[in-house]
Amino acid sequence: MKLDGVMQRRSLLPVFFASCSVRLPAVALAPPPAAVQDRQGFLEPAAEERLERILAKLEADTGYKIRVLTQSKNTAPELGPLLQDWRIGQGGKLRDPNAVLMVADRGLKGKLEAGGSFLRYEVGDNVRMQMPDAFWGRLQREYGRIRYVQSRGEAAAVVTSCELIITCLRDTEGCTDVPDASSSVF
Repeated sequence: MKLDGVMQRRSLLPVFFASCSVRLPAVALAPPPAAVQDRQGFLEPAAEERLERILAKLEADTGYKIRVLTQSKNTAPELGPLLQDWRIGQGGKLRDPNAVLMVADRGLKGKLEAGGSFLRYEVGDNVRMQMPDAFWGRLQREYGRIRYVQSRGEAAAVVTSCELIITCLRDTEGCTDVPDASSSVF
């Protein structure tokens, strides 16, 4: 090919590479486990699916992540790998500043009856700025104690707590106190 009296050569290099392309196997990252890990069967399938949907919507809308684990001390998984799989922790500790981990645990026999709580929370730094430690303590006392769990059940304790946390995370001012749960849909 000749342009303005100068001879130009076409490179055959692109053709060579196109014909010799190497196909690398696609490396698929395993998707993180579901946001709700109901290992004790506290939740009905419909409630678990609904909770999954509202937690996914919260994360898409705000960037805040809530992860829920139901377990029994006797069958408790090691938390470190689950936090890493959920991509919110490392080394067995919650590291994501926008994350909440709620653990619902019947615990050892008699612990709940002796005044312990069914619910435990680990909270990222940005979440803590929205809702201080007093909020989490009160939420745990109101919805994780035996009186609530016996009258409403484990599922109600988990779902209502999640709904209240979501309400506060969506509020631009956060919450210093636990909102009234009477409007809970559960």
